[in-house]
Amino acid sequence: MSKGFNDPGFTPFATFGSNSNFPISGLDGTTFTGLTATNAATAQSLLNDLTGSIARINQSFGIASSKGTTLAGSPAIQYKYFQMRQREMSAFFKDDWKIRPDLTLNLGVHWE
Repeated sequence: MSKGFNDPGFTPFATFGSNSNFPISGLDGTTFTGLTATNAATAQSLLNDLTGSIARINQSFGIASSKGTTLAGSPAIQYKYFQMRQREMSAFFKDDWKIRPDLTLNLGVHWE
């Protein structure tokens, strides 16, 4: 039995970091003498973490029914939870026959 859960993006999803449209001046390594690009990137990451900067927020919208004309998101459109069952059966038979001391016959059958 397999169980699954699917949220096709109806729940808002935030990505932390700096927004490329609003770069922070002074951390590109040109303003501070002796600041390498690696140290500037580390300072940028630290500043993003300490301020809780959000780079972008994504959310999907869909139509709740075939007769609906408006877009909706969470919680109007529920998450998809599914449970799948299937039956499987297989068999395997194998045997070795020693015909001579230097000859062994190895046979097997696998059915699935």
